[in-house]
Amino acid sequence: MNEWLAPAVIAAVVSGGVQRVGLIVAHRGNLRLERSRREEKIIDFLIAIRAEVQANVDRFRGVHISESGRQIAELFSDDPAYTPFVPRYSSSLVFEQILKEIHLLPNEITAAVVRYYKAEDYILKFVDDLRDAKYAALSTERRSAIHADYIQLLLDSQLRGQDLLSDLDTLIKAIDTRSPSIARLRAERAGLAGRLWRRRGAKHDQPRI
Repeated sequence: MNEWLAPAVIAAVVSGGVQRVGLIVAHRGNLRLERSRREEKIIDFLIAIRAEVQANVDRFRGVHISESGRQIAELFSDDPAYTPFVPRYSSSLVFEQILKEIHLLPNEITAAVVRYYKAEDYILKFVDDLRDAKYAALSTERRSAIHADYIQLLLDSQLRGQDLLSDLDTLIKAIDTRSPSIARLRAERAGLAGRLWRRRGAKHDQPRI
C-alpha cells in the first residue's frame, strides 16, 4: 500500500507544482499584456494631444501675429468706430474627449497638458468677450488696449504650445525606447495621420487674427 501511495503523492506534488508555475507564468503574461495595453492607450492619448497642439500652433503658420496686432492698432487710431472681427477657433476637442481618463497620463506631462489647455480655454473666453456687443460699445482706447491683450495671449499660446510639443516628443521617445512594439504601432499610426493631414491641408483657408 505504501509503495503505491508514494508515487501517487509525488505525482500530486509535482502536478500541484506545475499548476502553480503555470498560474505564475499566466499571471505574469497577463500583467505584461495589461501593461502593454495601458502603454498603448497612453501613447494614443499622447499622440492625439500632440496632434491637436501642433494644429493649434500651425493655425497661425505664415501669420506674423505681432505685425498683425500693430496693423490693427493703427486701424483703431485711424477709425474710432473700428471694431475688428475676431474668429473663434476650437482648440481642445481632443482634450475634452480624454479628460475623464487624464489620470492615465504620466505625472511628468499631466501638469503641462492641463496648464496648456486651461490657457487655451481662457483665450476662448476672451474671444467671446471680444465678439460681444459690450466690447463694441467701449471707447476706442479701451477696445484697442483689450485687443492688444488678445494679441499677447496668442503670442504666449504659441510659445506654450511649442514647449509642450517638445515635452511630448521627449516622453513619446522614452516610451518608444522601452516598448519597441509600441514604437512600431505609433509609427504606423503617425504615418496614416500624416497622410490624412496632408490631404486636408490644402483645403484650409488662411487664418485670421
